[in-house]
Amino acid sequence: MELKRGVGPWLCLHHLLAAGVWKAWKTYVEDYEPPSDGQFSKILVPTVDVVRTTWLLSTVMGAGKPCLLVGESGTAKSVTIGNFLGSLDAATNIILNINFSSRTSSADVQRAVEDSTEKRTKDTYGPPMGKRLIMFLDDLNMPRVDKYGTQQPIALLKLFIERKGLYDRGKELSWKNMKDVQVVAGMGPPGGARNPVDPRFISLFNVFEIQFPSTDNLRTIYQVRMGPCVGRGGGWRCLQGRVVDDSLCGRRCWHCRRSSRATCSSCPATRSARSWATGSRT
Repeated sequence: MELKRGVGPWLCLHHLLAAGVWKAWKTYVEDYEPPSDGQFSKILVPTVDVVRTTWLLSTVMGAGKPCLLVGESGTAKSVTIGNFLGSLDAATNIILNINFSSRTSSADVQRAVEDSTEKRTKDTYGPPMGKRLIMFLDDLNMPRVDKYGTQQPIALLKLFIERKGLYDRGKELSWKNMKDVQVVAGMGPPGGARNPVDPRFISLFNVFEIQFPSTDNLRTIYQVRMGPCVGRGGGWRCLQGRVVDDSLCGRRCWHCRRSSRATCSSCPATRSARSWATGSRT
C-alpha cells in the first residue's frame, strides 16, 4: 500500500494484532447515518479521522485510563467523544456531562460528582454497583485563573484523578474514596478565553491532538451532506463533485472562470445548491 508523503504510517494503518496484518483505517469507515432526532449538533460524518480517534478513545477508556483530546474549534472533539459515549451500553455506563465555563467552580464539579454517586461502604462512594460513571469534561481549560494562579476546578480534578477521591466539604473534612469513575475531556489550545492548564494535571491524561480535517476528509463530509440537497435537483447531481472541489480548494470557478472566489454567485450550480440547502427553489 502506498503511503502519503509526510504522513506517518500509524496515521494510515491499523495493526490487527490477532491476525498479524495491517489494514488501512479507511476500510473501517462506515456509511453516514443521520441522527435519529435530527439535531444539527449531533451530525458526525464518518471519516478516517473520526474512526481513528474513536479507536483511541475505546482503547484508552477500555484500559481504565483518563483521556484528553486537544484541538482547535471545528475539529469535532466534542462530537466525536459524545458519539463514542453514546455507543456505550447504557445498562453498565452512566454518562456525566460537565461543560466548563469561566464561572465554573470546584464546588460545582464536586456537587455534580456527588449527585451522580452513592455511598457503598463507610468511606467508599461510586455509581450503582455493576455500573461505571464516565465524566465528560468539555472546554476543560475555560475556568478562570484566581489571584494565586490556580484554576480551582482543575486543582480539584487533579486530586480526584491522582488519589481517586475527594474530601467531604462538611465540618469533618472526611475522605471519600471514589470507585468505578473515569474521566474523558476535551479542550482547545490556550488563547482568548481559554487558559493554560497546570502541566502536572495534564500529565495524568493520555493526550491526543486532533488536527483539522484533511482535504480528503473534508471532501467526504461535503459530499455526504450535499448529496441529499443536489439529489433533489435531478440533473445537478453530476455537478456535485465539481462544486465540492471548487469550494474546498479555492480554485477558479469552473462556470464563469473568475478567480476572485472559489465559486461565483452567478453560477447556476451554486444558486441551485444554495436554494436546495435552504429549502427554497428558484
